[in-house]
Amino acid sequence: MQKRFNDLSKYFFSRKINKSMDHEKQKLYSVAYTLFLKIVCGLINCLNAYAGSDFINSKCAEEIKEKNDQLIEALFKYSLHIDGEDFKSFHSFKNKILHLLQLVEALNFYIRNNDKSNIKKYNEELICLQNEIKTNYRKVVDRILLVLNNNVKQIHNVNRILTLTNIIITNSCKANAGNTSSESDNLITIPGFINCWSYSWQSLFRNIPEMQNAGDNWMFNLAKRVDKMTLEDFYTAARTHYLECLLGGATTVVDCLYMVKDNAVFDQLVRAANDVGIRLILIRGSMDQNYWGNKFLSPFIQDRQKILVESEAIIKKYHDTSDSAMVQVGLGPCSIKTGSKELYQETAKLARQHDGVQLFTLLGEEPDEKKVCGFPSLSQYMKILDWLGDDVIFVNTVNLELNDLKRIAQNESKIVDCPRSNARGTGISKLQEMIELEIPIGIGTAGAAGNDRCSMQDELLWARYSQGLRGLDYLKPHDVIQIGTKGGASIINRSYLGEIKNGYLADLILYDTKNTIHYAGAVTDPVGSLVGSGHLDVHTAIVNGEIVVQNGRHVRLDHTEIIRKQNETALRIEKQL
Repeated sequence: MQKRFNDLSKYFFSRKINKSMDHEKQKLYSVAYTLFLKIVCGLINCLNAYAGSDFINSKCAEEIKEKNDQLIEALFKYSLHIDGEDFKSFHSFKNKILHLLQLVEALNFYIRNNDKSNIKKYNEELICLQNEIKTNYRKVVDRILLVLNNNVKQIHNVNRILTLTNIIITNSCKANAGNTSSESDNLITIPGFINCWSYSWQSLFRNIPEMQNAGDNWMFNLAKRVDKMTLEDFYTAARTHYLECLLGGATTVVDCLYMVKDNAVFDQLVRAANDVGIRLILIRGSMDQNYWGNKFLSPFIQDRQKILVESEAIIKKYHDTSDSAMVQVGLGPCSIKTGSKELYQETAKLARQHDGVQLFTLLGEEPDEKKVCGFPSLSQYMKILDWLGDDVIFVNTVNLELNDLKRIAQNESKIVDCPRSNARGTGISKLQEMIELEIPIGIGTAGAAGNDRCSMQDELLWARYSQGLRGLDYLKPHDVIQIGTKGGASIINRSYLGEIKNGYLADLILYDTKNTIHYAGAVTDPVGSLVGSGHLDVHTAIVNGEIVVQNGRHVRLDHTEIIRKQNETALRIEKQL
């Protein structure tokens, strides 16, 4: 095989890929480069497994040889579908691996014969060659990724994790450092966080003096501001919120809008998510009764039939049931104070007519809700409404009692906690009890009008520490990270998210902690420090296999312009009050 390969080399070195190739050839082109990516990274993983050992043992050498043979075979198979210069680059990489295997064979011979002089000589040569291979590897991978990025629509399974998607990964939350560039050896790679509950439109109303506490007529002060928002304002707010979530490590965000006047507003949220490149679970919220009789809420109280018709329209327009969906839809009556019994029942019936449409609602957020519904138990009331089951998610359940949690667990319903906004107004969730009852738990940020910053790291830190305020042990860092990743995926029923595994969707975040002052010293558990040492913007974010943030900046969006537009909009609304 090697001789035949060398005979054909000169011809292939001079080839240039046909830029006007048809779709089928273009697809083969992409498949070929994806395969080379997998093989080359497999080779490097084998070399990394050797790092730190005295010599490459025979088993490791066999694995390297096997991978290199795969590279040679792939070059034969796809020789007509790669650029000539790339063929030359892969050929050179393959030859370096062959040279390495020859050195390994010689070194192992001298080790067996205890020839210390030659052992030292060949070991030094081997180390030098390894470093050369790793440098060459980065150039090869950069070229492959450039080709794949330019042909992303034709790539088969490019949005799923193979051996890596732009980074070397391991099948663990404690993933190895990434390799997005030659300077990225200090990066920590974990699955993207899933922000299980948020309000994008609130990003315009941070740190409002009259909205600092739950008793400050918070809902009414919010409503009078939302009433001044145009459709474009909802886009502006959502774009800011989604970018903030992405920089904070969330690659998927659940976004609920319950103050609705016009269904067209949801188009703006989807538009913003597409521009930012984040996965979106769009919650069509609703209110059909004004418990307080407040004039500021009145514009958002809708007829129940109108809510149901518009909810179904949103489902049909945006709900994608595929595994790799970028937009899905859920339904969410705001709370039992603003939603009638009939609204809850008919919303549940509508959702269950559509595959994968989940039900969300606030429950137990305020201490007087049992009085409102007239039942001794909130979970019992939910059962009457047919709002228990594995498609039901309860949010901000700080005032639920242990019996409520047991009923929720028995019916396989789920819970989302937003620790910071809850602590600011209504209390602390019984996370430890939920974990013991094996209730699926997710973490959300809620909205910036209630927490002033939407950071999943902040929320996970508060989720951990808040249990200490209850006199219990802090949650362990890695357990909290799992709640924010795998736990979040279970909340939204996305089985291919939340973990780094072959075949899973490539939603990944990379952090640079080694160059950040408040992480200095966090060397014994770098991954755990992500929920111990405080907020840190991601270095790189990958969503659905696409790099959307690199070096802390969005690859397409102008951060300065987004900030300017957001501030102008917020100021205009305040002046209109």
